[in-house]
Amino acid sequence: MKSLSFTGNRSAPKTSELMWRLHQAIEDYIKKGVTTFNCGCSWGGDLFFMQSINKHKETYPNLKLVGYIPHANQSEKWTEENKKLYHELLKTCDKIVQVSDEPYTERCMLFRNIRLVENCDYLLALSDGRKNSGCWQTINLAVENDKVKEVYIIKY
Repeated sequence: MKSLSFTGNRSAPKTSELMWRLHQAIEDYIKKGVTTFNCGCSWGGDLFFMQSINKHKETYPNLKLVGYIPHANQSEKWTEENKKLYHELLKTCDKIVQVSDEPYTERCMLFRNIRLVENCDYLLALSDGRKNSGCWQTINLAVENDKVKEVYIIKY
């Protein structure tokens, strides 16, 4: 069983062009035999990824979505719209891994990113190229991990 983890910037714009590129990249990985898709469950890019996986599940019902929640109060400071979408999408996960029971710390975000990389064969990223982001941190972790066969970055 092959797995892919996703990382994405929270600021990713939800444009039809970017969503199509993400959806197509996921389709390419499905064709490579990926059946398990891991996500860090943040807003922005992560929620777009989860929506795309759920759309793909209509055609490929064997796909699994695993949500990695970094800390106990993940959506506490989000907008009401993002909270609602987040909780709806969590219900579609086949498995949820809560990395920490602590409230937010930078450390639990790092631990979430490490877990995403440790549990994948491929990493797919939606990135604006900012080097000071959790997305870029996850990309670097994957590049340094010999187990990860490929890191594919969709730039916007």
